[in-house]
Amino acid sequence: MQFLNPDKCRHGEEQYLFFRPPGKDKDQIHYDYLTLDGELFSTVAAHLEQARQLRDQWLADREDKKTWDDVVLQVLEDVKKESMCDVDLHVAWRLGLAAWKAARENGASFPHDPKDVDTN
Repeated sequence: MQFLNPDKCRHGEEQYLFFRPPGKDKDQIHYDYLTLDGELFSTVAAHLEQARQLRDQWLADREDKKTWDDVVLQVLEDVKKESMCDVDLHVAWRLGLAAWKAARENGASFPHDPKDVDTN
C-alpha cells in the first residue's frame, strides 16, 4: 500500500492518493494540504470534492481564530527573516498603507468593510 509523504507537499499545494481500505468495496482518498505558512491539513474522505470541502472549512476556522497577537508575531517574524531594522519596517508599512489607500480610491472593497445597511 502506498502512503503520502507530507515532506513532499509544497506550501500552498495539495496531494492526494486514492486507496481501498481492507474489507471495503469503495475507494477512499487520503488528502494532504500544506498552507503557505507550513501547517499541514490531512484527512481521509470518500471523494476529492469532500476532502477539499473539509480543507476549506478548516482554513476558514483557522482564519477565524487568528488574533491581533498572531498578526504582530507574523510581522515580527517577517522583520527578522528579512533582517529589517525599524526604519525598514516603517517604510514597508507606509508602502503597504499607500497601496491600500490607492486601491480604496480606485473602488476596491475589502472583506471587513461594513455592508451598506438600509435604514428605512
